[in-house]
Amino acid sequence: MKQTNVWLSWLALPLILLLGFGLRLHRLGDQPIWWDEGHAIWAARQSFYQTTQITAGDVHPPLYLWLLNGWLRLSGDGEFAVRYLSLIGGMLTIALVYVVARRLSGRRAALLAALLLSTARFHIWWSQEARMYVWAAFFGLLSVYWFTRLREGGLRAWWGYVLSGAAALYTLYLSALILLIQNLFVALTLWHKPRRRHTLFIWMLSQLGILVFYTPWLYLALPRIRHDTAHASFSMAQVWQLFGTVLTTGISTYLERYTALLIPFALLALAGLGLLVERSQPQRHGFAGWEVGLLLGLSLLTPPLAVYGLSIPRGFFYSPKPEARYLLLFAPYFYILLATTLIGMWQKGRGARAIAALVTAMVLGTWVSVLPQHYAGRYLRDDLRSALRTLAVYARPDDAVLLVSGDRYPVFLYHYHRAFPDGDGPTVYLLPRHSSLLTAENVDVELVPLHQQHGRVWLASVERAMQDPDNLVESWLNVHRTAVLTVEQDHNFLRLYTLDGVAPTIRADRPPMYLLNDQTIVGYDLPAREFRPGDLLQAAFYARAEHVTALTVYLVDPQGQRIDRQQITLPYGQDVARMPVAFRIYRYTAPGRYCLMACANDTGCIDVPAGRVTASRRLPNGSPAVARTVDLDGGRIQFLGYTISSERVKAGQKLTVDLHWQAQTVLDRPYTVFAHLLGPYNPTTGGPLWAQHDGQPLDGGHPTTRWLPGQRVIDRRVLQIGPDTPPGTYQIEVGLYDLETGARLTVAGDAANRILLTEVQVVR
Repeated sequence: MKQTNVWLSWLALPLILLLGFGLRLHRLGDQPIWWDEGHAIWAARQSFYQTTQITAGDVHPPLYLWLLNGWLRLSGDGEFAVRYLSLIGGMLTIALVYVVARRLSGRRAALLAALLLSTARFHIWWSQEARMYVWAAFFGLLSVYWFTRLREGGLRAWWGYVLSGAAALYTLYLSALILLIQNLFVALTLWHKPRRRHTLFIWMLSQLGILVFYTPWLYLALPRIRHDTAHASFSMAQVWQLFGTVLTTGISTYLERYTALLIPFALLALAGLGLLVERSQPQRHGFAGWEVGLLLGLSLLTPPLAVYGLSIPRGFFYSPKPEARYLLLFAPYFYILLATTLIGMWQKGRGARAIAALVTAMVLGTWVSVLPQHYAGRYLRDDLRSALRTLAVYARPDDAVLLVSGDRYPVFLYHYHRAFPDGDGPTVYLLPRHSSLLTAENVDVELVPLHQQHGRVWLASVERAMQDPDNLVESWLNVHRTAVLTVEQDHNFLRLYTLDGVAPTIRADRPPMYLLNDQTIVGYDLPAREFRPGDLLQAAFYARAEHVTALTVYLVDPQGQRIDRQQITLPYGQDVARMPVAFRIYRYTAPGRYCLMACANDTGCIDVPAGRVTASRRLPNGSPAVARTVDLDGGRIQFLGYTISSERVKAGQKLTVDLHWQAQTVLDRPYTVFAHLLGPYNPTTGGPLWAQHDGQPLDGGHPTTRWLPGQRVIDRRVLQIGPDTPPGTYQIEVGLYDLETGARLTVAGDAANRILLTEVQVVR
């Protein structure tokens, strides 16, 4: 039977590792590079010497960036490739937690600890980020492994401990807490050792060895290290709440929602420590139960206290605000303790197994329930891709890029280096170059030399409010140059300014991202492939101008219906012209796979895949309580009826009306829906209007240009009845109008172009 259990454990471990690998591989590259990752990639792209100098003045030591430097040379710098290094660190940690837990708590607890870590959202999160934290957790755990082997003696264990401890310190300064915990453990357990002096000598020698390896870095970094403060106040209770929440759920926001969940997990941890103390017999590796409990207890109690202490503003070193990522270093010890607790409960006998099964189901249920939320937010957004693709197509080596972004430059530079892998791109200037903030007094000093040196300049405005809150650079360029090309992305943009006002031509050495086998439309760019409500689907088509005078691009939904279009006139005098198009994805844009249909001169058309729309809401459905069909705009739109919340409403309350519309043809204008409450003369509005709700259908989530023929659209209007509205009988009118002209769509049988609904009684 014992032999069977061994074979089952050897079979279970590869399956656990495979599960952990799959969870970390899933959507690994489906997230734009964020600031911390961009900074890491930027620093790792430098030479070994430069990377070392950069980290010496930073808040993190250099080992991860040294690893990343070599990894970039092997794998490239795509989102998937860059993060794969962290995936490797995460997988090594899962394997190592099994080894450490087996030494401390036995084989069954080791398998369960590996399972908990492999499926823990907290660890998966940082195994999918190009940062050092998962590697710090690995080296810290490796230090603990060799720490447990020091008791057995031997030069190999000593060297393993010294090197792993130094590696942890070279990865994250906070790893010093691991060494602090080990020193506390030795101090509290040394009294019962039979050879105390020898043990203490070996221990002090190991600490000295770590210090010897770490001294060169201290010599380099201490004079340069940052000494700033987080400028935030956190209580001890908040740090404990953060620590508990991220360990159990991997969620670091809205912590108050999970407070009740922390109580059973805290009780489990305490129960586990009690079970370990009860297990007085030493394990086969020489650790008594109380020693294991002490080591795990110190690993869980010390970090929140230390992180809180480090966050208190000081006059030296860096005072960061408490962040979830700093606590990842100690997550493996919580999962080992949790696994030890659960296995101990299962071994208490038949009477306790029902409780053990319930508790195990609660733990695993928590793990499974929070995982989908982690992946739901991961998708590769356009971010700056369209802007940098435009720069790659049009920019010349003698151009200048004026990057106004504060400390957000790493993300831009990440995309810039991918756009110009051969180093033939324009020169990038981080503005301001001579001060920390652009002002009216120094803007000329910053821009005049660049204006004189470069014939064409690109303004890259990326979170520019951090360095240019008054928008001085854009205003200065608008006066001294002519803007000829703009690519917008949310509140950021890339704009080309020239002296002669001549539109740029595409570079011959920059072919389209995707080539087409067509004589007229030769290719297209599509930097992103997945879109969600609020995103812009941005693309650009390349067409031969001698054959084409106009291009019409349609957005085609999964059912093959053209739901939106853009018409473009090709620029004169170019061989191949590049024409960008952008389609907004709204809240009620139907999910599914879309395509773009490009038609040259409204004749020859070609379809290309546009990508996938996900996470969209479904249109509300149902039938109107009051059916009343009315034709608008000559029958192009029909009003089918309405539902009203009540025909009697108190002043100061809200009245809800659901309007049912149906388009009979494709609409080319984004009409505005209006709903008005009319009554006696209102001196405030100067007419009969007492309440109104005007706006795009479904609060802008489904404009009329996206209404498909025959599709029922239910649009809710909420009328806020003012508290001073006098009692009486009121009338509701609804309809549609063009926001640009203010003209209402015609309504059959009504000269005022409105639809009158029921009367409403307003009461006090």
